[in-house]
Amino acid sequence: MINLKHTIYYLSFLTLLMSCATQNMTYNHKRLLKKASKNYTFFVDNEKADFRNIILDKHNIKSVVMHRKIKEVYITQIKNNLVFVKDCAIVKDSLIHKKASKKINDLVIIDGLRYNLKNVRIDTTIIETIQLYNTNKLRRDIFCKPMGYIVLIQTKQN
Repeated sequence: MINLKHTIYYLSFLTLLMSCATQNMTYNHKRLLKKASKNYTFFVDNEKADFRNIILDKHNIKSVVMHRKIKEVYITQIKNNLVFVKDCAIVKDSLIHKKASKKINDLVIIDGLRYNLKNVRIDTTIIETIQLYNTNKLRRDIFCKPMGYIVLIQTKQN
């Protein structure tokens, strides 16, 4: 009888201990960025991703599961609209319209934050406006050499 009590107590303690290692959470970009700075590995739709270069729509998130022991975060989307900014059809159309596709810089500014055009991925449903800014007008004051166009993206506020 005592041995059975100890076994049940031991199993319940292990269950409690193991349940704290995994946490379902709501999507909060700022909170997840803190985890990214603490060397967590991120998976978006089971694909390894650098979360610092991803902008997601919080209304398109199905689940966020964080495993503390192995430092991994799994994000599942309802519909995968995630594309590289350089491959985004809206950005390409803007570049063709301005005839600036060969003069584009690697700099993209999204909601006031600087990203590299080749690395950043964005959910296309949250793009509100895209502007191309010609830096040749500013080059004497800020830049030492001509830089071409910078892509400015404004997203819908979640």
